Formats: sequence, C-alpha cells, structure tokens
Amino acid sequence: MLLSISQLVGQSPSPDLQSAKQLLGMASNQEWKAIQDVAKSAKDPMKRLFSGYLLYRSNPNKFGSIFTRSLPDTELAISRFIGLNQSIPYSAEWQNNEFRHPKVKWAIGFEPIFEAYLEKVKTGDTEALRRLLMLQGRGDGHYAEEIASGIAELFYDPEFVITHWNLLEPHKIFLRAVKNWVSETEFLAIRKGFEERLNPGDPRLPLILNLLDNPE
Repeated sequence: MLLSISQLVGQSPSPDLQSAKQLLGMASNQEWKAIQDVAKSAKDPMKRLFSGYLLYRSNPNKFGSIFTRSLPDTELAISRFIGLNQSIPYSAEWQNNEFRHPKVKWAIGFEPIFEAYLEKVKTGDTEALRRLLMLQGRGDGHYAEEIASGIAELFYDPEFVITHWNLLEPHKIFLRAVKNWVSETEFLAIRKGFEERLNPGDPRLPLILNLLDNPE
C-alpha cells in the first residue's frame, strides 16, 4: 500500500514520519545545503539516514560519503531501520508503506533505502559493506529475507568477493546457496570466475569451490 504525505493529514505522525515529511519537503524545495546540515548534525539516526539517502539519490557522486556515514551502525539505528515500515502504528496495511512527496521522485521507506544501500555497497564502498553485514540475521519475516537476499547477491561477483574477502569470509556460508539462486549457465560462469581470479595454490580457492559445489 502506498500512501502520500497528503493522505496522512489529521493522523498523529510518528517521529519517523515527521522526519520523512520534513526532509521530503526540503528536497522538494531543493534545500540541499540544509539537508546536508541535518545529515551531519541530527541526533536521531533515522533523520540522518533519511537526509543522507535523499542527498545520495540527488547526486550519488557528490554525496556518496555522506550517505555511507548515515547508514545504521549501532543497535538502536539498526533496529529503527529494520522496523521502519512497521513504526507507523495505524494498521497492518502500513507494513510495506513508502513515504512520498508529489514533487520528489524518491520515496522514503525500508525498501527504497535498502536498494540504495546495496547500490552503494556494489560500488566497492568498504564501510558501506561493513554496515550492511551488520544487518545480517536481524529482523524477521520479509525484512530478514530481503537483507539475506541482498547480501547473497554480493556473492555472485567473484571479483567483489575476493576484494572484500576479509569482511565477507564470516558470511561465506552464502556461497553454498549460489547454485540454487542462479541458472546453471550463470553458476558455471561464477565458478569459473573464482578459478580465474585465484591462484591454484590460494587456500581460499578450494574452500570457495567446495562451498559452491555442495549446496545445503
């Protein structure tokens, strides 16, 4: 269910909704300097996240580092982010809600922010990856599955896995399911990618190939 801010008039907003409304309004007026100030100084982790996300969507190259710094990395921030779509206490229909402004093309909600989060990680941003991996095993139901699916995608890219092995190694169990996530042709290409990028004597190679070849 998708509700616009205008549809929420008359209802008692949550702090997250208030922050979303404020920042989307600022974005509609192109107040990027003011949004930068919020991203740098706001004490509320969701307010920092919303502002960092909107800045990143407006100009990924210019504001990428601000977005990374706004990503959740504490117990409070992680819990707030994963529970974002459930933080509106009105009805069950709100669970997949996104907050929108008619003059802003980017929505605020768990799904659109998580999508931007993954995009940032895939650029090779090590700090964004570290923060993404902190989400693993958190939440339940749909949100846990979405987080796991997002992390799993990273293991489709041998170059990314090898480059960031120090962070991904504790999560290497994801390699066991690659064969079940992709077509046979894609799987063989991924497997070949690891064989081409790692020397035969590299101890990571047999470990990775064993996990790939023996799905649970």
